[in-house]
Amino acid sequence: MARRKADGGYEFTGRENRAILALVRYMVAVQWVLVVVAVLAGLAGAVQLRTAWPVGVAAVATAVVNMVLAGFTFRAVGSFRLIVDTRGEDVDHLMNALLALKGVYAVQLCGFTVQVVAAALQLAAGRA
Repeated sequence: MARRKADGGYEFTGRENRAILALVRYMVAVQWVLVVVAVLAGLAGAVQLRTAWPVGVAAVATAVVNMVLAGFTFRAVGSFRLIVDTRGEDVDHLMNALLALKGVYAVQLCGFTVQVVAAALQLAAGRA
C-alpha cells in the first residue's frame, strides 16, 4: 500500500510501481495498435472516398476516433510512468492518468452510443 510521507505526500511502494509498469507495457502496446489501425483506416478511407464515399467516411471517422483514443492513452501512459520515475507527486500523477483514462472511456461511450443509434435506425428502416 502507498506510504504517507512526512511532508504529507504519498509514495507508492516498489511492488506497486512494478504493477504500474506492467500496466504501462500493455497500454503502450494498445496505444501503438490504435495508431496503426488509425493510419490504415485513414488510408483506406481516403481511397474509398473516391468510389464508395459512405465507406470512406466511416473509415476516416474510425481513423480519427482511434487517434483520439491513442492520444488519451499516450497521456495516461506518461502520467503512469511519472508515478514510477518521480518522488513525492504520485497522487498528482495518478490523478492526471485517471483524467486521461476518463477521456478514453468518454470517447468509447460516445462511439457505442452512435453504434446503438445507427443499429436501431437500420432495424427501423428494415421494417418500414
